[in-house]
Amino acid sequence: MTATIHSLPVSARARLIGVDDMPPLEGGGGGGNSGGMDGIAELTKRVDRVEGRLDKLDDRLRSVELSTTRIEANIAALSVSLDGLVRRVDGVASQALAKVPSGWTMFGLLMGTLVGGLTLVGAAITAARYFKLLPA
Repeated sequence: MTATIHSLPVSARARLIGVDDMPPLEGGGGGGNSGGMDGIAELTKRVDRVEGRLDKLDDRLRSVELSTTRIEANIAALSVSLDGLVRRVDGVASQALAKVPSGWTMFGLLMGTLVGGLTLVGAAITAARYFKLLPA
């Protein structure tokens, strides 16, 4: 008993059917009104519309890239400001420690470090909220 292609399940038939067995995508053979290559003008218009959309998309991407560059510059400037602030806090803490009696030196050092650290954390949170990296 031999099986024919029509006796196979649909999924098996789909695997066995080759490209040559598929119906043509367009009827006719081209030329005239047969439906072959008549749509070149329409196809050209479609391609032009797609290229126009791609140009708009490129413009948007350039705008996003420019905004990202500005944000990176602002973050770099903020980093420089925070570094300056850290140096000032360290300077103030060292001056305060110089005036503290020796018994209080360790306590003063810890408090100065704590104040400096909290200042940095507050500045970092403020910067993150400014750049919308954290919810307000």
